[in-house]
Order: sequence, then C-alpha cells, then structure tokens
Amino acid sequence: VISRDYTAALNQFPTLVKPHGNAITFGDEPVMIANRTNCPVVIDPNRSRGVQHLINNYQCNVIISDDGLQHYALDRDIEIAVVDGHYRYGNQHCLPAGPLREPMSRLKHVDWIVANNQANPNEILMEVNFGQAVNVLDQSTQSLDYFQDKSIAAIAGIGYPDKFFTALRQKGLPFNHYRFNDHYQYQPNDIYPLKESIILMTEKDAVKIRTFAKDNYWYIPITAKLPKDFDEGILSALSKHKHGYT
Repeated sequence: VISRDYTAALNQFPTLVKPHGNAITFGDEPVMIANRTNCPVVIDPNRSRGVQHLINNYQCNVIISDDGLQHYALDRDIEIAVVDGHYRYGNQHCLPAGPLREPMSRLKHVDWIVANNQANPNEILMEVNFGQAVNVLDQSTQSLDYFQDKSIAAIAGIGYPDKFFTALRQKGLPFNHYRFNDHYQYQPNDIYPLKESIILMTEKDAVKIRTFAKDNYWYIPITAKLPKDFDEGILSALSKHKHGYT
C-alpha cells in the first residue's frame, strides 16, 4: 500500500510504516492499514517514488494507493471510488463551495463506485459491520453484549463521528458520547477525566491511544463485506494488466 498521510510527522521519504508503530510519527490511518493487512505500507508524498520503492524492496505485484484517485502523476490500471452511502456527494460542488475534490463528472471514468451500506443501481454495495470489541491494552475480545449493563463513554475522532455513535445505538448500548476532530491526537487528559467505567472507541482512535491505554479501553473494529462478483471482477481486471502493479 502506498499512502500520503498528511498527519504523519515525517521528513524522510519513502518511509515504511511499522505495524504497531507510533501514530504520531506515521499517521493513524497508515498504522491501522499496516496492522490490519500485514502488508508493506509506504508513506511518500511522491507516490510514484513510493511505488518504485515497494517494487524494488518488497516484490509487490499489486499496489493499492490509499486515497490516490487525484494523484495523476501516478500511473494506474484500476480506479475505485468509495463513497459514503448516507452522506453521498453533499451539494455536489467542489471545494470550497462543497465537499468534493473533483467534479461529479470524474465518476464517469472510474472502474467501480463502491458505496457503504446504501448503494445506487450503478454502484457496488459494501456492507460495514461491527466485530467483537478488542481491549486496547491486551487485545482480548468481548462480544458487545458484555457491555450492555456497563457505564460507557464512546469517543470518536473520525470524519463522521455520528456514524460510530449511531451504530452503537443500533446495538442497544447506552453511552455518553464525546466527539473529537478527525485525526485528533489524543492526550491522556482527554480521556482520564471521563467518569464512565468503559471507554469505547473506533480502531482508528485506538492506534493513537494505546501508548497510554488502561484496561477499560476497548475499540470496535469494523469488517467490510463486498459481493463475490466484485472480488471476481477485480481479479479478472488485474489479470489483464501488464505493468506488474496497479
């Protein structure tokens, strides 16, 4: 995976992300990707250089560019646009008038549009589901039913915190919620004063909190399920390309 994480505190590129590395150093999302995939993840603002580093050092035959649709200097074989099934495209205007980085017409040129939880007829539906809760300190797991009668503080420093809170409510969990900015760099004093007996968070929050985690800190990983014909379509498309990477 090649990434350009603007929250990373790096000045030397390309840089290989260490699994379980410091999220302040490498950025929260690259660390989470490295943990989840167990694949080489390289950060480089010059993505083409980062790709070459992966090819030279890790014998990659498929390279995924995280959030790379706009990086036209990077050659690519396949393009996948991922959209939020609920928020969609906002007012359909580009920054600063709206949320988009490119006009809606750009979608005509991608290979697939993947939408989470709600999809239009021309899109691939991606179902996003909660897994078991994982203890940030010791990686033990518990079903969500375990927390039903607990006093819970739910924290989220992601793009749309309400998505996390809504999903928790749908599971029937009572909690007090605390919103933080996307990519927020937590400090112990952000959480230690909370009075609840259980602290629930997203996996993206957990990679920034584990250095000062306590035994009552838990995160809930999500799993994404895509249709089998989409998987087959990806494999078929890869088999047709000759670059050796995508």
